[in-house]
Amino acid sequence: MSDLINSPAHYTAHASGIEAIEICARLDFVTGNAVKYLFRAGLKDPVLQDLRKSAWYLRHYKERYGNIATLAPTRAVMSVLRSEAAGSVLGDVLQILVSEDSSIPLALARVEREIERVQEGR
Repeated sequence: MSDLINSPAHYTAHASGIEAIEICARLDFVTGNAVKYLFRAGLKDPVLQDLRKSAWYLRHYKERYGNIATLAPTRAVMSVLRSEAAGSVLGDVLQILVSEDSSIPLALARVEREIERVQEGR
């Protein structure tokens, strides 16, 4: 059984071995939470619920702070990106955040497409 306080399984299950906090700590609180929900999507709560929470945080960021949030391409970030399957929502959002044209609207659109895909059962 995992340590539900210090190292919960839903934050440590990523194939890269990187914990969500290693990525989220490099972001502001709001964007970090959006990424956290993508990291754990379906591992603690239903996938759709986690995707909707991520989208909520991205919308909140866009409305309050604007369209840009950046993430430095650290070793941990790059390890997660290498471990993600092509086209995964987490990988796509992290790639958007580390790009020179980092865009919250693009990240939000990607999460919303994933919400639609899950709702449609694809």
